[in-house]
This record gives sequence, structure tokens and C-alpha cells, in this order.
Amino acid sequence: MAYDAYNAILSVRNSSTRKEYRSQTQAMLNSDFTRASDYWVVSLKERDTDTLNDIGVRISAWYTPTSADLTIHDNIKKITFQDIDQKIYLGDIFEFEGYRWMVIITDNMASITQSCAVQRCNTKLKFIDSTLDVMPSTPNETQYSIDAIMDVKIYIPIEDRYLLLPSNTMVVKIPNCANSRLIKDAPQGTRFLLGNPLRAWRTIAIDSITEVFQDTDGDDTNGMISMKLQLDSINARVDNITHALAKQYT
Repeated sequence: MAYDAYNAILSVRNSSTRKEYRSQTQAMLNSDFTRASDYWVVSLKERDTDTLNDIGVRISAWYTPTSADLTIHDNIKKITFQDIDQKIYLGDIFEFEGYRWMVIITDNMASITQSCAVQRCNTKLKFIDSTLDVMPSTPNETQYSIDAIMDVKIYIPIEDRYLLLPSNTMVVKIPNCANSRLIKDAPQGTRFLLGNPLRAWRTIAIDSITEVFQDTDGDDTNGMISMKLQLDSINARVDNITHALAKQYT
């Protein structure tokens, strides 16, 4: 197997042997990483800001086994890092090819190299954290815009299948950060104007536990928040269609 040598090293109790193996692996990566045909310089977004920092990575297709064959998912990519100690978390955002991509898988137990899977974001959740009028002009309030992945289906692991949601319901994944936690759950429910043509959606459920993990220092500013949105009605008298900004109700 490809990881037999690595697994053998991990079984050795002598920490100096393990450190030497990691050091040699890092040296091999450094020697040719940037010369690979799949080498890219991408931007990694800081969790609570819009600051983008450049980082060199390798980007490859993400393959998922099916009963028939191996299927390439264009909206999911694998990112491999040069630094084997690179820290990456669920919900981290990358920018490349003119799109934002969210980290959805960080499980990398089978290899000493560091990698993750990212999925292309297909929308931004735009809102204000107040009940001020948004018509005829937007209020002098901070407008929040959060990268998100919206879907009309959910995966059932135990049955290995997808369940199509009712046409008036969507599921959303967003990075767990200070701005995301401003989104309100039902019954108040933060409202958004999304899509083309625009439609109104209201938050009816928020899960900020399942994919949010508290580290040993008590920090839980990582991971992803999952939400369920329900179709709402646009009121052109109070919703600002021009700026795709919904009025928030008390």
C-alpha cells in the first residue's frame, strides 16, 4: 500500500525517527513542489476578516467512488499544501479561478502530507443586523456578506444516498465566524434575497454545534454552521431589490 512506509514509521516509538521521517518528507516537498504542473498561488481568507493572504498549493480533481466508476466533481477540488504542518479548518475560504471555495473535508489521517477538499461557493448571504428600513435606500449600517454553499438536497450517510428537499427549502453551509453568528434563528429568522430572479428566504433552523469544534484552549472559532432556509415572500415596498437586501422583521 502507498502508506505502508509511513504507517511503519508511525509505529516506531522513537520520536527522533519519526521527526527525521517528517523532516525528509518536508525536504522532498520543498525540492519540487513549485515546479509541479498543478501548482497554483491562491488566496486564503482570514476567518473573521476579508483579508486574503497568498499561499502556494497544488490543486487537483476530487474523485469520489460510485457503484459504476470514479466521478470527477468539478465543484470540488483537492488542495495539497507544501508545509506538512499547515493548519487548515472546516469552513476556511480560498479564492482562485475567480471563485470562493470552502473547506468541507480536512480528514487527512492516511498521509503525512497536509491536504483538504474544497467546494465552490455558489452564493453570498447579504444582510444587516438591524430592523431598520432598507427602502428607498440602504441604511447607514454595516452590511454583512458571507460566502455560502446552498443546496436543494441533503446526504443520508447510512443509506448512501441524497434526499431531495421540498422546493421551498434550501440547506446552507457557512464558515463559523463572528459575522455568521449574527444570523438569527426562527421564529425571527434572518431574511435574504438570493438567486436570479431574486427570491426571499428566511432562516428557520441553525446548527452551530455539529461541525464546530472547541480546541484545548477553549477556542471554537472554526468549523462550519449549517442552516435551513425556507422560501419567503418578497415585499417590494420594504425589501430593497436593487441592492438585494431584505428588510429584517422584529
